Amino acid sequence: MLRTLILSLVLLIAPASHALQALAERSLNEDGQQVSAYIREVFQDADGHLWLGTNGDGVARYDGTSLDYFTGEQGFAGTAVRGIVQDDAGSLWFATDAGVTRYTDGTFTNFTTDHGLLDTDGWKIFRDHSGTIWASTVRGVTRFEIPRATVENPESRFTPTLVWAIHEDPEGNLWFATDGEGLRKYDGESFTAYTIEDGLAGNNIRCIYRDRRGDIWFGSTSGLTRYDGTDFHTYTTDDGIPDGWVWTMREDSRGDLWVSVLGTGLVRYDGDSFRTYALTSGLGRSHVQSIYEDRAGNLWLGCSGGLYRFDGESFINVTKDGPWPEMSRAADPLAAFERLVHGEWRLGSDSGWSMFDRWQWGPGKRSIINQTYGTDNEGDPWRVLSLYYHDPPQNHIAMFSMHRDIPGIGRGLSEGTISFDGDTADGVFDLQQSASPTGNAAHRKMALKWSFTGNEHYINTLLEDAGRGFATLAEWKRVRSDELTPLPPVAEADAKPSGPFAAFTPLAGRHWDSTLESPSGEAVRIRTHVEWIPYVQAIRARIGTHAEGQEPTAVLEAFVYRHPVAGTLHALVLSSDGTVYKGSLTIIESGSMQFAMESSAAARFFADINFNDTPPRARIWSGPETDRTLLLDTQFRKHP
Repeated sequence: MLRTLILSLVLLIAPASHALQALAERSLNEDGQQVSAYIREVFQDADGHLWLGTNGDGVARYDGTSLDYFTGEQGFAGTAVRGIVQDDAGSLWFATDAGVTRYTDGTFTNFTTDHGLLDTDGWKIFRDHSGTIWASTVRGVTRFEIPRATVENPESRFTPTLVWAIHEDPEGNLWFATDGEGLRKYDGESFTAYTIEDGLAGNNIRCIYRDRRGDIWFGSTSGLTRYDGTDFHTYTTDDGIPDGWVWTMREDSRGDLWVSVLGTGLVRYDGDSFRTYALTSGLGRSHVQSIYEDRAGNLWLGCSGGLYRFDGESFINVTKDGPWPEMSRAADPLAAFERLVHGEWRLGSDSGWSMFDRWQWGPGKRSIINQTYGTDNEGDPWRVLSLYYHDPPQNHIAMFSMHRDIPGIGRGLSEGTISFDGDTADGVFDLQQSASPTGNAAHRKMALKWSFTGNEHYINTLLEDAGRGFATLAEWKRVRSDELTPLPPVAEADAKPSGPFAAFTPLAGRHWDSTLESPSGEAVRIRTHVEWIPYVQAIRARIGTHAEGQEPTAVLEAFVYRHPVAGTLHALVLSSDGTVYKGSLTIIESGSMQFAMESSAAARFFADINFNDTPPRARIWSGPETDRTLLLDTQFRKHP
């Protein structure tokens, strides 16, 4: 699998005060029992292990049992760690004071000026949606130069060309936070500058964070600013936030935004008001450098005085000897969905709505699929197909769903995130519909909440944000039943793929067998079932290995759908190892189609499937379009 590393190097001058500050902070804990005197980064990997980036002790890992340190003796080049990310192949990347380090299968690989870095003093590291790794150092830019803004007498801590943070929004724009000259937004072709004249609290932007509603927050030396996609809104002391430099922030699974304010402590914003946790709450003299919530719901704080954990009211200092929390849930982010799988969930209300849901695991239990059937208060059928899968680099569970044509609204597609916390779940998503009551395409910000009472009942609440905060649209009580409701019949006109999906007609409703050769030379039988889902106008293909006399073991679950606004065909593929593949589909002619896909590990694939051949043939290539490598060339036969 091919991996791409593009190092974006951001020009700055780092004075020697970094080293002096580290020495001063180290003296806070001369007893040596702290994990480290200065923790800059906290990160949980896909296996549930906690990685702690220090300012002088390298990187530490807590795996639920032991605390291990990695320094030069183990091949880790740096002593100060200022950024950590993980790619979908499982490799961890670190920005350090000795360059960039990659950790793969127990081995560290260090990148320095010999590999394209202009300086080995690494500052931050970031992974975009394509899998590209961006790293900034103290000297220079290798991909492009970020243009300067017209700001008179910029108030910089170091230099205006320093970039404190990088963020990618859902449209693929990259946002750069500068040290004194505001923001730059890069759309792939040009830059747009934003300063206090556009509504920012200040021009020295230390951190960027996008919440579950899609709003982007900017922390600066002058306060906190929220961007809703159109306007900037700054929060001041009149709103309840303390005056000071906003250093970092993070949203927890409940939707509360945690903000570190230099010299004050920690602030929590619940959407209505700010609550300040002063230094007397247990943080001592510590300055919060990093805020991170693991998949078990533990809120971690990397501080200038060591490592802390929030217990709901106060902060607990976690030393080398603990107290470490139970982390058993961390390795299985989808475990909470288990309660939904058995039987079906029914709904009936006085409004006339009737609905039932059925849930089933995707390949390897790395995803879960929900199909909703029912009728609205006018008796019209309601159908929704929803997918939930873990996205390791973003450390969240992604939501993806499609609904059928609705008169006056058309087809709809939703994308967002959801999180479970005990007996509650919260999700936010963007709903795009092919038409609105006015005839225009509709884009709506939605949210959902689940509240369970045991494993047999839960309340499902649907909300919408029309610009004034989320308001409840509907609320239903769902009850589990072991008896399954007969599925509604499919109208004859809908029984076969139609429109752009007509090319799938020779495939749909059938099983297809093929044989592949494994790396060991052993022949592996593959069975593929292709299904047409008329209610949402989508193709579903389930692919698994198959042994004689046994049910196939699911390997891939693929969905082909049409975007409700763009009208183009897309594919989403979920695998048993957790890799996610997304791409586009082109119909060449009936029975012949081509896919262009990219995996969550940033590898590109191309496929050509032709069911006009005798027997049908499928070929898959990897690599760039101009230099492909053939991975698979196989023929299918129809299963009896």
